[in-house]
Amino acid sequence: MTASRYAAVHPERLRHIVLYAPILSGLGAKPVTEPFNHNNWIHRNSDFQLTSSGDYDFSIVDPQVLHFMSSQSWRYDGEFSPNGGRRDLLVAPEVELIQLRTIKTPTLVIAGDHDPYLDYARLKTAPAQLPAGSRLELIPSAAHMLMVEKPFYHDFLSRLLSFLNHEL
Repeated sequence: MTASRYAAVHPERLRHIVLYAPILSGLGAKPVTEPFNHNNWIHRNSDFQLTSSGDYDFSIVDPQVLHFMSSQSWRYDGEFSPNGGRRDLLVAPEVELIQLRTIKTPTLVIAGDHDPYLDYARLKTAPAQLPAGSRLELIPSAAHMLMVEKPFYHDFLSRLLSFLNHEL
């Protein structure tokens, strides 16, 4: 959300923008009353794909990547992290979190088609709300962490570089 807000206010400073797995709509209204969230490992790793039994799917995520990302997040946030982002996200699904029509820069919207946080109906309308040269790229079977998921990171990188090289 931060990048899209910046792009809307300062289009002259950008030649292109990439919205990676953008959460365009509220995730559901829930009260966020505490200034900080009490973190746990399950919360930290909830962005990674799981098997049907609820274990991490190590055919998708490398255990070392999972550990590294979790430990770095834990290192910086510690036991508690600010709840500001949760306040933004935990609003009614009708609330537009990213005002796509305000972005004046060619934009790549890239996401996996198995991301539990995304409103795919709204996501598919994104190119029509963005300026010429924008495009939507959905990577089949990828989820929220597609840029580090073993089967998908090459495809993610290829699509990203294709867009950026075309826009340069």
